Amino acid sequence: MESPINFLTLHRDSVRHQYFPNNQTRDPFFDPIDKAWIIANPAHCKELIGSNHLRPGTSSCAEEYGALADRLGLDFSSLTFAFNHIPLCLHGDQHARSRRRMSELLAERKTALNARIPVAVRTHFEVMRREGSVELMKKAILPLALDIISAIVDVDLSAAGEGQSVSVAFDKLIGMSKRRKIATEIAMLREVIACRLGPTATEEDIGLRLALLVLGKDPLAGTIGESLYRILTANSGRRLLDIAYPDVPPETGVPVVERLVVAPFSFAGRDFAVGDRLRIFLQSFAYVNEPRARIGFFGGGAHTCLGRPVSLDIWKAITALLSEIPLRATVLSYSIRDSDYVFACPEHLQVELKA
Repeated sequence: MESPINFLTLHRDSVRHQYFPNNQTRDPFFDPIDKAWIIANPAHCKELIGSNHLRPGTSSCAEEYGALADRLGLDFSSLTFAFNHIPLCLHGDQHARSRRRMSELLAERKTALNARIPVAVRTHFEVMRREGSVELMKKAILPLALDIISAIVDVDLSAAGEGQSVSVAFDKLIGMSKRRKIATEIAMLREVIACRLGPTATEEDIGLRLALLVLGKDPLAGTIGESLYRILTANSGRRLLDIAYPDVPPETGVPVVERLVVAPFSFAGRDFAVGDRLRIFLQSFAYVNEPRARIGFFGGGAHTCLGRPVSLDIWKAITALLSEIPLRATVLSYSIRDSDYVFACPEHLQVELKA
């Protein structure tokens, strides 16, 4: 089935607001441009996300960058190191081990996180208590995300900057100069983490924390930024304390995941062969009628996002704070980052606050 929709960029295109509510019965269908099967029905997404017939589509990232380094004589060792520790890039036993290690670290840091989240939210969102214009991504959301990730990995990551480009490493369309910039940032972050952990730290200890940064900061910032943009736009001019905030964020920073077929299977009247690629739009859960069903943003089964409890706790703290503010909020300008293959994160979100 051919379509004028660009499914490679649908997750950051405004046309998604019309597409997802109106086309859920069409999939699965093969998009000849993207060369992938499109999955945009929430029920299909929920069933396929944890299927044993599939493996992460990004599981070849380390090999691809390794081949690129060999061909061009460039140093992408920091990127291949990161990919070899990111669950999104792993399969089978490696994936299970990486998830287990992440789960253990999150459990170890739970007490510290419970104490840090309300303090961090109050600190970074204090800017919304004052009248005037504020750029929320720069002044509140990105600093908060970096603060939380630093608390999770127990490393002050601000020493290496904000790591603004690291998650764009998944973008298959970026040029070589940006790839080199990303590799430099990853190498710097790896060094900061290694220095903080000390000489007894293993490569796995370092890689685990680096993976949490890549997988945590932009998805968290994207979820908060996209959700606040949607809520504030829908409630333009209303007092923040009068808005009914949902328990689950209405948008996600991880709008799409890719899967590769590793064993042939049939689903929804279609036959899938080994090597077929599926583009699964978790973003479709933003358009379900039952708000609690948006929990589907976080995947399912062995591919459930380990950061779901933390994300929901942060969202609860943010909405609780906003519910105390009598100021009226109006979005002045907004743009989404347009060089991203996997995540959805605002580049810019300017808001005016007034009594």
